[in-house]
Amino acid sequence: MSRAPRVLLVEDEPTALLALGDALEDAGYELVCTADGARARALLGSTCFDLMVADVRLPGCDGYQLAREALDKSPPVAVILMTAFGEVDRAVEMLKVGVRDYLTKPFSEEELLARVASVVQELAARPPASDEPVAESQAMRELLKLACRVARTDATVMILGETGVGKEVVARYVHGCSPRTGHAFVAANCAAIPAELIESEMFGHLRGAFTGATAARRGWLRSAHGGSLFLDEVGELSQAAQAKLLRALETRTVTPVGADKPEVADFRLITASNRSLDEQTATGSFRLDLLYRLNVFELTVPPLRDRPEDISPLVGHFLGELRKRSEDVPIGITAGALELLSVHPWPGNVRELRNAVDHAAILAGSERIQAEHLPAKLRGQGEAEDPLNLRQSTDRLQARQIRAALAIALGHRVRAAELLGVSRKHLWELMKRHGIEG
Repeated sequence: MSRAPRVLLVEDEPTALLALGDALEDAGYELVCTADGARARALLGSTCFDLMVADVRLPGCDGYQLAREALDKSPPVAVILMTAFGEVDRAVEMLKVGVRDYLTKPFSEEELLARVASVVQELAARPPASDEPVAESQAMRELLKLACRVARTDATVMILGETGVGKEVVARYVHGCSPRTGHAFVAANCAAIPAELIESEMFGHLRGAFTGATAARRGWLRSAHGGSLFLDEVGELSQAAQAKLLRALETRTVTPVGADKPEVADFRLITASNRSLDEQTATGSFRLDLLYRLNVFELTVPPLRDRPEDISPLVGHFLGELRKRSEDVPIGITAGALELLSVHPWPGNVRELRNAVDHAAILAGSERIQAEHLPAKLRGQGEAEDPLNLRQSTDRLQARQIRAALAIALGHRVRAAELLGVSRKHLWELMKRHGIEG
């Protein structure tokens, strides 16, 4: 991280708070101190921190509860606990849920600084904020909260969602929030590799193992050793590759093509699919025992049409990425152009939106993106409507509010109807009228 790491120090003993705070500030950290657990909770809710160092016994809220709240933030705040000798067992248990380290009192300032420096070094390997999913909508915030929670475990994760919603971005986020963040993240698309090469790509091969194998290859699984392996479109794997992947997951070993002995492969597996693997198991094209292994924890990325609140920040994110590569980039987007983007159904999801922004940026140059800079199919939808027609404007707003309520309610119609202040029957009628599924 380019700025000084921001540290929250929570200690109710005044002398220790002063001494430890001075040591951390002298070491160059940006520091916020408090002696009260309740105040620390408020600070966690209002301020972004990289690390929290907290005593376990505090007035207002104990350190264990603080730690859980810090870890549940998106992105999570790293935690070091300070504990008395009699609390060590519980501190050790907290390591299993994501706490980075603990210090047993009494300890020296040098020991504290060494532990803090070690954690900060781990954080430096975490993906930068620009790689994190845009999450202004309640649906995406809830998704990332779940992603952070499962990231602290080593469970296999299956990410579901339509094509283009950003499943790999979520997979990278899981890796970045996990204890494996300092190690490799290997991403592979199973549908992009010919069936006859998939086993070599996954498990590697020895030189001379087959015709054309002029050099040894490590393969995806061994390349991800210590880190995470993301297999996109996992349903495209052949039956033979499925069997070998299942064995690798069960034994944590890999046997490269042409080798006699297996090798250890310690990786966290994340998979993705845009179609139902349950249907594939029913037809026999996908192994049920492998599905059980892969689908320990499921994350479903909502389509872009169900989270219109994310469109504007996504546009800003894409323009920021373009700005890193070129100076001739639009300075922003007009309200009219943004309105056209907000009413488009986005069958291609975030990938389609990125393409639309790239298209508009080329035409706009260094000016602000106007409606005429957008792709023709987006302009056509907008031009077919009269901007002064009150009924059309009301319909657009109504459809947007329904989609937002359904996203906040995670698809539960009764809860969505309560949020909108209408009956469940009326909500169903409105959804049918606007062509909204859910």
